[in-house]
Amino acid sequence: MALSHSHSFGKSIDHQEDPHLATAALWALAVAAGIGLVAAIALPHPVFLPAVSLGTIVLAALAGLYASLRPAEQRLPALIFAATLTFVGLAASMIGDPDHVAHWFQ
Repeated sequence: MALSHSHSFGKSIDHQEDPHLATAALWALAVAAGIGLVAAIALPHPVFLPAVSLGTIVLAALAGLYASLRPAEQRLPALIFAATLTFVGLAASMIGDPDHVAHWFQ
């Protein structure tokens, strides 16, 4: 049994063949790699992953805000972009050691 969209939310959008979704995810990974490259060059090694995490999560929040301002038909690629950046930021925060940054907030 296949899931179908409810007609109360408007017309159904087929996301199976939308090339913008893959493009949005690839752009998000490219932006995250750029943030990582800048962080690797500019910051000391112990704070690299916390900086990547913070940068990608802040950028994901901005992308989510941008997505909320888009019309409903054009919102999904921006949400995919924000979700991919959030995933990268959370993965970096789980891998990183917060003890190197915690002393800044004491």
